[in-house]
Amino acid sequence: MTIANQIFEAVRRDPANADFTAQGWDPLYHIEPDATILIASQAPGRKAQTTKTYWNDPSGDRLRTWMGVTNDQFYHSGKIAVLPLD
Repeated sequence: MTIANQIFEAVRRDPANADFTAQGWDPLYHIEPDATILIASQAPGRKAQTTKTYWNDPSGDRLRTWMGVTNDQFYHSGKIAVLPLD
């Protein structure tokens, strides 16, 4: 099991997250070893949780516009990591 998977499982099992885990809401974050940008941000909203895709809502559209990146660059470039502050 990778370190990222160990962290994911530890967050899922944390009693503070029990209400969310019971609803099927897993932690949403993205780790990239070569990331040059870390977005430490808001807790994911319902749409992001439902689709299991961080920043998958109108605020994410605005963020990507402000950053000047495409969806593909944001989600698949390997240069952006995401850590929610929930």
